[in-house]
Amino acid sequence: MRAALLVANPASGHGRAAEAVPEIVKALAARGIAADVAFTTSAKDSALDKAILGSEIAVAVGGDGTVNRVVRAIVLGQRADQEGPRVAIVPAGTGNVAARSFGFPGEICNAVRLIATGSTRAVDAGIVLREGTPESAFLLWLGAGLDGALLHAIAARRAPLRGMRLMVEYFLEGPRTLARYKFPPVHVESEQIKGDFASVRLANVGRLAIGSVTTSADPQDGQIDVIAIHQSLIQ
Repeated sequence: MRAALLVANPASGHGRAAEAVPEIVKALAARGIAADVAFTTSAKDSALDKAILGSEIAVAVGGDGTVNRVVRAIVLGQRADQEGPRVAIVPAGTGNVAARSFGFPGEICNAVRLIATGSTRAVDAGIVLREGTPESAFLLWLGAGLDGALLHAIAARRAPLRGMRLMVEYFLEGPRTLARYKFPPVHVESEQIKGDFASVRLANVGRLAIGSVTTSADPQDGQIDVIAIHQSLIQ
């Protein structure tokens, strides 16, 4: 039998991810895939990183944060010449942008059927360095400057917010963050853009939970799109 590791976030979807785990395990077994289960925590977990790296198929059960938790362990943990585990998604979070961007259906039976086909495709991922040392990774996008400040403000109050309440809060937080933001310059150097900007987003995919950040981002084109905005265009 093939083997999989289910990496589930017990907080995703008001507990929907944890509740879905037994059904996913059963559905995978019916298709010849034996699954172990690991639950994420808010703390750094090197044992989970090791388990993800050692798996044949790593299945993220949750939202976009759970997907990034799996991807981060693989991107930062494997050598450049090493073939890592395949990654699959069973969406059970708030936005589920990654699942939609990469074509994983919301129904467990359909997601498991797709996983069982064994078909794969290579996608891009970004690595975050701090003083030259890899610190994190991202599959969807990364915000810096005003965009990063807005995401941090939302994350600080996210725990009680789910679904459309979270989306509404995201838009309401914009004016509040803008009013107190100090606008330190964010320096960007890329093939097309160079200079200091107030807000920068690195996008590997274009789709958001509502709308899109860019229409050109392609996770299979070998590059990350840069959307940079000057302070004069914000204030």
